[in-house]
Amino acid sequence: MLLGIHPGPDFDPPTAAALLGVEPRDAERILEDLLDSQLLLQHEAGRYAFHDLVRSFALSLWEESARNQKDTAVGKLLHYYLGVTNEACSMLFPGLRPTGYPPSAGAPGLPSFPDARAARRWYDLLLQGIELHRELDSVRRESIALYNISSLHLWQGRSTEAILAAERAATLCRDVGEQEHERAALNDLAIAHLDRGEGTAAQKWLDRALALGENSAMPRNRAMSLALRAVLCQRRGRGEEATAHIGQALALVRPLGTATWQCEVENIAGLVHRHAGDYANVLRLHRSAYQRALNIGYRIGMAHGLHGLVSAETALGLQEPARENGLSAEELFATMDIPRVILE
Repeated sequence: MLLGIHPGPDFDPPTAAALLGVEPRDAERILEDLLDSQLLLQHEAGRYAFHDLVRSFALSLWEESARNQKDTAVGKLLHYYLGVTNEACSMLFPGLRPTGYPPSAGAPGLPSFPDARAARRWYDLLLQGIELHRELDSVRRESIALYNISSLHLWQGRSTEAILAAERAATLCRDVGEQEHERAALNDLAIAHLDRGEGTAAQKWLDRALALGENSAMPRNRAMSLALRAVLCQRRGRGEEATAHIGQALALVRPLGTATWQCEVENIAGLVHRHAGDYANVLRLHRSAYQRALNIGYRIGMAHGLHGLVSAETALGLQEPARENGLSAEELFATMDIPRVILE
């Protein structure tokens, strides 16, 4: 009966294990037995699906007296999804701090991703079929998983998909009072719209993010909102405002000692100064961002730092370092299979 709770069209053994509360190898044996009994279908190796009538019958067996058991199983499933999205993020973007409080790496039941392609494949399967419905009664975990998914879409250059996931995440976070995760999702929305050249939409989401207040349990999220506001102001020809906002953002992240977020804000600051023609600051900021990312193995921060250096070095006529840094950036982007830089 528990397998019938699964909201998507198909699932793998680790997902079934999370629902059933057993080890993945035991779940696989159960699934194979159900497959042999023609109670499950298999359209792809390693993935199982219910016939619609069988799923409906399984759900019809639930009674209100079993509600607690169902809620517990659903909680385990959503906790599993949150854990796997963070595992996949760690594979795709080494050095990026995970969001929320997932199971630790290597926890029982979490799949092992041999490479970035396998991690991305898991995301694609999740996005094709899994909608973590609100009635599954774990809105917070759903919102965090959706935020992780929106971030992945952003780095892949899929702004439309990022907007859909981030809007849902922001709505859920607002409903349950998760202000910090709401702010993070709103920042993703702003990035996606800025990447599409939609300044008015980006401003709407940034206004909402900054309206959440100056007192933040995670100042890094407010710093990102201010940095993105700086990008928007720079594009609109309001250079003084852009400089003020980026200064505030840098001042917020410097005391945190979090290399990832210092790197992110410094790379955005470099972009703002680049559009202002201030190449001395561009070089300083991108070099600092690259070094911070290098120290923690944060490859996407390294790639963006190098890309920023190339732009400044090219403008200054420094052809040889521009060529070397360009090759290094291309190699990093190719390794992560990220097609392009966002927020140019």
